[in-house]
Amino acid sequence: MAYEINLEVYTFQIRNKGDKSFFYSLDNFLENEDVIPFFADFIKYYSNISISEIQQKSLQFTSNIRMTSGDRIISGILESGDYGVESKIKDKEGKQKYLKAPDELDIKPFYFLIWVPNSTNVGIFITQRLGVFGIHGMFTTHFSGFFKEKYPELMVDFSAYVSKEIARKFIEKGGIKEVILKRFKLPSDISDKFDLNFENSKIKSIELKIIAENNNYFGINNRAKKFLNDENARLFTLPELESLGFDGNHRELIKVKLGKNTRTIDLSQTAQLRPYFDIDSDVERLPNGHPKFESIDKIARDLISDLQEEFFSRN
Repeated sequence: MAYEINLEVYTFQIRNKGDKSFFYSLDNFLENEDVIPFFADFIKYYSNISISEIQQKSLQFTSNIRMTSGDRIISGILESGDYGVESKIKDKEGKQKYLKAPDELDIKPFYFLIWVPNSTNVGIFITQRLGVFGIHGMFTTHFSGFFKEKYPELMVDFSAYVSKEIARKFIEKGGIKEVILKRFKLPSDISDKFDLNFENSKIKSIELKIIAENNNYFGINNRAKKFLNDENARLFTLPELESLGFDGNHRELIKVKLGKNTRTIDLSQTAQLRPYFDIDSDVERLPNGHPKFESIDKIARDLISDLQEEFFSRN
């Protein structure tokens, strides 16, 4: 499906400008202030639509907000859209239904979750992607700006969350359903092998997906385990693949299912769990194609439960 649903996971920390050696506790920073009420104020402030002229995107939190004070979790729906280019809206038969003007926004709803554990200096936020569309950039830009207005001497750092421990758990106990090989900056001699009659252009990247038949699993977990301790290991060393550019200068990813959860693991980064989680086959969709809030919210909160043990061992 073109509009696959994924969850992106990032961490955030608060520090003084110019000092990366110390981060404040998120429930007790600067005169006993807690970041949870600050997030609530941030959401309330942007309950009306806000436009970024630089990004040519909009941001607006809806009234569908769920706050769980005991768990220190806030989740909800954020609407965002882009503008700036005229486009034709057609039906599947090719008949034009509408002409979207450059100043009109194409609004889509996106799920988000914020988790701030007690007595830690690192929080987690999760945002939904819908195919190529996402809200990570808009969310972090607006929150950083909102935070700076109140605390000009401080700043918020955001980082992608990668997990080796969860990757290890999935590789050891789960079933590998799909292998993905990606090669960027394809050499000219290999690019020339593909006679696709492209005018004035060459192929610069290639992706190969190997999918198990009839929803089964590949029996290659033992081979994949090598990546847990050997960053130079490779999943496949077939000469035919090398001739296509998969010669060690490529990325190898696997989709692994454990229970009801599917995770994408980047073996090229020594078996790191990538900051996005593939939930497309697990989440329930509304008739309009967007996820049901109750369904995606449960999946995200279950993900928080998966992350907790490793998260607290790190912090």
